[in-house]
Amino acid sequence: MRALPAIDESKEPTHVAHLHLLAVINTELTRFPPGEVIRVLDAGCGAGYLIAFLADLLPRLRPELKYDFYGFDVTDRPSEDFGAAVEELARRVPGTPWEERLVRIPAETPWPYPDGFFDVIVSNQVGEHLRDHGQFFGEIGRCLNSRGFSASLFPLKHVILEWHVLIPFAHRIRNYDVLTAFIGAANRVRSRFLRREEEDQAVAERARNQAAYIIKYTGYISYGELLSTTKRAGLLMSTRYTKEFYVQKLRQMLSRPPLYTYSRPRSIFGDWLLFILLRYVQGVTVFLEKGDV
Repeated sequence: MRALPAIDESKEPTHVAHLHLLAVINTELTRFPPGEVIRVLDAGCGAGYLIAFLADLLPRLRPELKYDFYGFDVTDRPSEDFGAAVEELARRVPGTPWEERLVRIPAETPWPYPDGFFDVIVSNQVGEHLRDHGQFFGEIGRCLNSRGFSASLFPLKHVILEWHVLIPFAHRIRNYDVLTAFIGAANRVRSRFLRREEEDQAVAERARNQAAYIIKYTGYISYGELLSTTKRAGLLMSTRYTKEFYVQKLRQMLSRPPLYTYSRPRSIFGDWLLFILLRYVQGVTVFLEKGDV
């Protein structure tokens, strides 16, 4: 693999999830012949940071290919300023009509793209916020072409720590009153452990807000539900590349250079065993193909 210029960390620290998804895409792009135009969609693009990252590095990793980048987010939940995302992308990746390529749509509505339009569909930490996973994976199956692939990074229901509130098992409780009491108790224990004085009213208010966020804006699914949902969407699902996310994370913690490509030959037993363990830690990588025959 050709060397890349060092990533400029002075602008903003590179998110390990972005590095991981970049490496997955770069590894799988070998399936496309030189000269192809690769259409890439970021489903749930937020402020467009992942798109900007991919648009900067993919042409340097695979200059024999051409790229068109698209992104969308939903209007139904709190989001960063979408107009600012368009302006930032225009500054960082000029020459692309970002006001047309980035759109916002209501949740659970069809995506505004033709059938089989995309070669690559990615999402970063979106799956745990979905209300209708069937609709999401169904749209991936509709919009992905026969040669394409999708890579999504998100935690499953098996994860122990709920990362939005940093409280174990908080995502398992769906009753608002019970969850509010559970989060309040956990926050009080944490405050005592950290020897941090907080008023009871402030603790209770934070617990109510955190409980409301988890119930309204998260929707974790189990591995079994993931299997059945992707099957109904006509997709072939695997969890390959799950372990590589943690390898990438460890390399970043040790100040080692990032990986831009992963090994394609897989140890099926090793991948499966590590997935069984790692699904309790944080995110898993959901890799999807149509597998048309």
